[in-house]
Amino acid sequence: MENVKWATAFQKVFHRIEQINHTTYNHSSFSREIMGGVVNRNTIGNWLKGSTLPGHREDVIKLGITAGYNETEMNELLTAADKNMLYIRDSDKEIVSIFRDAFYIYLTKQDNASCRKALAVIEMLRDEVKEAKNLGLLFPSDCINEEYVVPFYEDKEMLMQTCRDFYENMYVQFHAKYNLTKGVSKIEEGGKRKVSVEALAGKWREVLSVMLYTAFHVHNGKHIENMHIPQRREIITLGLILSYKKQDIDDALEDMHYPSLSSTEDKVESIIIYVLEADSERKVSKDAVTSAKNSLRLYSKMKKELEKLDVNPKEYEWLTNMYPEKSLVEFVLQNDPKQLMKV
Repeated sequence: MENVKWATAFQKVFHRIEQINHTTYNHSSFSREIMGGVVNRNTIGNWLKGSTLPGHREDVIKLGITAGYNETEMNELLTAADKNMLYIRDSDKEIVSIFRDAFYIYLTKQDNASCRKALAVIEMLRDEVKEAKNLGLLFPSDCINEEYVVPFYEDKEMLMQTCRDFYENMYVQFHAKYNLTKGVSKIEEGGKRKVSVEALAGKWREVLSVMLYTAFHVHNGKHIENMHIPQRREIITLGLILSYKKQDIDDALEDMHYPSLSSTEDKVESIIIYVLEADSERKVSKDAVTSAKNSLRLYSKMKKELEKLDVNPKEYEWLTNMYPEKSLVEFVLQNDPKQLMKV
């Protein structure tokens, strides 16, 4: 048996569904009556033996909701199937996908009868999500009973406000340290340079560049239809670009309800913490070039520590791929060509 955890978990949910429905299923009847024929009888047999894992996360969620699982039980089932748990801000980045998980979480908090009645809604999601995204809505309003729609709009507003607050703070921090402006770079009275977003972030990874422009749009009160949901590693990378101290990064992560940097659960993060704490006495810079130099210096120290400890590069590939080292070096050279960088 290759997948013992999944076999055990599926046998448990299989028997729970039998108990709820007061019947006994064979592979064919379970495939037909519970999975709607989407999962064939051979696959049901393979799941019971642990020879294969489910291919689709929604199939696992459907099993859990049919069995009346609560959120904890659902997450255990998903983990056994090697699928992402129900966690809104670790879901896919598209808004509709996030609300889909929010909906699943909502269903796990209802009684068994409500969950089973809601299976039709889950089936409907597959077809409605594409159209909903185009319309900027989750569902057409006349499509689903109000009791199933309300939690989505509540979660939507909560999540959007959390993102708006995050981006507003991001604008304040970048404006303070890099003196950013929309449009072209220019010299203010007194000789202080205002740096355009394009000059600083034009060659960054697309997601980071999008986040910086989003921060400006949010600050200026512009409505954003499909706002990017900041992901945990993106926040850590932005914190390094801003030369944040550990507490600053932890605060930013907490704002989006992510766990703080961990020195015990993640080897790479333990190095990040070590470097940030060793550099904690550094004064905060409000000059764009100095801010970029400070960021590059911190990043260089982190890479040296990771290499010195023989950490597998694949473990911190997310950081080396996302951090705009080359772009920041070019920015410093173009804006401060007479000074040698010490990174």
